[in-house]
Amino acid sequence: MRKKKQLWDVFPHQPHDRYARSVLGIPKVASDLIRLSVPSAIFGRIDMSTLTLGQESFVDEQMAEHLADVCYTAQSKNGSSVRVNILFEHKSEQPYTAVYFQFLRYIVQIHSSELKQNRKVSVVIPILLYHGSQPFRKEPMEDLYTDYSEEFREAIPHYNYYVADMSHLSKDEYLAVTSAMTVLFIKALASGGNPDFVMHSWREVCNFAATNPLTGFETDFVVVTAMYFRKISPYFNKIILGPMVNENEILAEQQIRNAFTPENFGLMLQRMDNLGEYLEEALEKGKKEGMEKGKKEGMEKGIEKGREDARASTISTFLHKMPDMPDEEAASLFDVTVDYVKNLREKMKAV
Repeated sequence: MRKKKQLWDVFPHQPHDRYARSVLGIPKVASDLIRLSVPSAIFGRIDMSTLTLGQESFVDEQMAEHLADVCYTAQSKNGSSVRVNILFEHKSEQPYTAVYFQFLRYIVQIHSSELKQNRKVSVVIPILLYHGSQPFRKEPMEDLYTDYSEEFREAIPHYNYYVADMSHLSKDEYLAVTSAMTVLFIKALASGGNPDFVMHSWREVCNFAATNPLTGFETDFVVVTAMYFRKISPYFNKIILGPMVNENEILAEQQIRNAFTPENFGLMLQRMDNLGEYLEEALEKGKKEGMEKGKKEGMEKGIEKGREDARASTISTFLHKMPDMPDEEAASLFDVTVDYVKNLREKMKAV
């Protein structure tokens, strides 16, 4: 089986996939996602103190185009082995029903590996991490076999997978989250490529880093979040990273790790506050200048309209008293076009 690499250099996927794959390797985050997705009856039977990140991947090359996996092992409370596999599906729309078969192939590969090693097969709990724009709808597997009668249902493969819908968590689900990193992870994924959201999310990460002791996992989380924002937001690169980060990802990760030390986060927050104040002042100044310009332009337009109305009224009064004067003569007298005079006469007839 292919060995997994650490942190950012993990999978040739899109930045969202790679970021999720990196953060899911943090047991505190994985534990929260397991709690959010599986039924309480199952979660209550898993001894979470035994949760251990595995080093194997059971996603083959074809599956790797769609899924990034993180495999944890744990013991049930009666001592039997459990594999908890978190599969990250990065789609902005509802995944296809074929996801059942992707997961089924994944489960078969796990069991095949266990049997080859003369190990007892374990229960596999597949979890789909989803953050599409629409709430996730899981269709029953039986719906894929609607052309078959009830007698054939026994031949249908039966298994279940569980979903952590990151974009549509309820208040109670948020309250169930125990790690600040999980909350920040959810917000970071939701940031997408929006510069405003990215900067707000990064400020919360800085607050977390400045107010919490950074162990290995916490440091890793901050680093990979910065690497993720580096990939999706040119604005983040310009304002936060500047010219200090190398194009090479391995070197960039090391530079970020060296620069983002606990003592530097207070300075970074101050810098972001100063930047925020500057942008707010610039915005207010822009609004004020825009209003003044609008008032000036409005007054000028009003004066011009008043002048035009007065001229039209004067000419109309004259034409009313001199109805037989030719249009050409009236136009020459008031220094206007012949069409202007003709339009005034038409308006006078309509009144």
